[in-house]
Amino acid sequence: MDWYLAFKLVPEQARFLRRRGVTFVEFSRDGRRAYATVPDTGTLAAIDPAARQVVGTVNTGEGPEGLAVSPDGRWVLVANKGGRSVAIVNAADNTLASTIQTVPQPQRVTMSADGSFAYVSHGEEGRISVIDIGRQAIAGTLFLDNPALGLALSPDGSRLYAAQQGANSIQAVDAAT
Repeated sequence: MDWYLAFKLVPEQARFLRRRGVTFVEFSRDGRRAYATVPDTGTLAAIDPAARQVVGTVNTGEGPEGLAVSPDGRWVLVANKGGRSVAIVNAADNTLASTIQTVPQPQRVTMSADGSFAYVSHGEEGRISVIDIGRQAIAGTLFLDNPALGLALSPDGSRLYAAQQGANSIQAVDAAT
């Protein structure tokens, strides 16, 4: 579903989000919710695509960028680039469950297929924070040869691929380490 088209019939909602500089959008697996980061206001907007309405917002921290929805739709993780943190939002009621402090510039997030871990890239840092969703804490760090932004897990979840800016490469690392 095209995000802009989802709001075409409700222009005041589209204007609300556009005016505030939406940067990323992700859908829950069932498609019943969409979530958009709004860096200018430090918020995450929860959207009902069927109703074409913003149904909630939550303050996540300074400079929210990348986000990921857990496979079960329970959590939304938001990388707060300006706040050096990752917000974990309870998707059921759009409330902030916790904030995890990280190294500088957390920017992109991807989730493991079972939803137990999240991986967060740090723009100018050559590392990826691994977050244990159950504990809502950093479980470890994966070190890279170069700074990376984009992240993707292999279909079996064993390898994490990091698009390395400036190096014109993709590095694969063992997701379990």
